[in-house]
Amino acid sequence: MSREEELRKEINERSSELQRLEIEKRIEKNQAIIGKYFKFRNCFSCPEPDEYWMEYYYVFGIGEERGELLAFNFSKDKEGEIKILSDAHFSDYIFSSGAIEIEHSEFMEEWNGIIIEINNYF
Repeated sequence: MSREEELRKEINERSSELQRLEIEKRIEKNQAIIGKYFKFRNCFSCPEPDEYWMEYYYVFGIGEERGELLAFNFSKDKEGEIKILSDAHFSDYIFSSGAIEIEHSEFMEEWNGIIIEINNYF
């Protein structure tokens, strides 16, 4: 094995080890978020002030492979499109970049509003 091959092998091994440590650290940090409710102000690119909407999240777990958060998520965007994701995988970045922790009651009030709106179609 050439010196270059040895170095590449060592770099790959170290990189894998570092990645495993980062995932373990992320999982440990994200444990504190499980069971909490959040809302996050979202928009399409280059928004005007009236082009924002709220997304709502209930974090129920952590993905073991990458340490990402698992959440129930719903929203109604500025165009009126309703999205519901029952097993969404999210980076913890969203929860550390503007997401606001909310009470269960606020989450349920918004959820019930979405359900009422959907039921109006039938």
